[in-house]
Amino acid sequence: MKINPYCTQAIFINLDSDIADKIEAVLHLNIFLPNDREYSYIEIGILISRKEYNNLDRNFNIEIMFPFDILKDEFIDIKDKLRDGKTLNMIFNEETHLDKNKLNFRLREYKLGDIKLCKTTINSDSSITMSVEEKQKNSYFRFRIKNIRDKITDTVLSDTKVNPFIKMIKTIGISINLDRQFTKQSDKRIKFKEINTFVILDSTTELIEKSRPIKSFRVLEDNLWNQYIGSDANQKMTVYQFKDKILGDGTIDNYQLFLKSLHHKSSKFEKYKFLSFVIFVAIISNAIYNAICCLLKRFFNVTF
Repeated sequence: MKINPYCTQAIFINLDSDIADKIEAVLHLNIFLPNDREYSYIEIGILISRKEYNNLDRNFNIEIMFPFDILKDEFIDIKDKLRDGKTLNMIFNEETHLDKNKLNFRLREYKLGDIKLCKTTINSDSSITMSVEEKQKNSYFRFRIKNIRDKITDTVLSDTKVNPFIKMIKTIGISINLDRQFTKQSDKRIKFKEINTFVILDSTTELIEKSRPIKSFRVLEDNLWNQYIGSDANQKMTVYQFKDKILGDGTIDNYQLFLKSLHHKSSKFEKYKFLSFVIFVAIISNAIYNAICCLLKRFFNVTF
């Protein structure tokens, strides 16, 4: 399925039962867009907590649908990566506690007790399923989809014959359960108490427009992140954080984030091509100048 890059990439997250009002959910969204196409990805994590213990006897599924096809080798379940204390600390930006079996962990921020690390699966129609088992109060799921750069269009603004530095604009549009695009029953869509988004860009890329305020940003220089990402690149990355959180009884029913970034890049080939063009123009200009001088000297006896 081909996506119009100037439209929102609509992600739908819904439940297969009417349990939406009996759970609380936190969404983690990571968008990693380095210059290297191979390592680009989108990563989604969902923390699910049942509000009432008398609701534990039901199992239910969370279904996530994307507006593009996903190859099986582009999908990665992150559960096993999270069975490492340092990785968990990095993901949640706090000192977590992982049990000795490496199946459950605890967070100070949410004070939920044990949270079970759960497996995520991909279906033949490219939808994603997260299964919450009965008697399971708190669950955390996380998965990654690789090679998402093909879903985003780069627009070349400058001609390399004139300028060896290519300027590209990348547009990113993400929506979650947007009303006008959502066709499932509204009582089965998942509602979030918090949505935490991290957009990771190459440090040579400038974020020029955004639809939501930036909560924080920093330069990413951690080898652990490179290991987690699977990148051996030495380039510095900048992380932008966007955070929405609802206090009290309210929820986030839908979410949108639009970003526009400007990237300057060059290559040795483009630089050599530009230098050759400059030399060629200089030679032609010098030849024209000499020809004009000869003509003026011959017919008008003008000397230089």
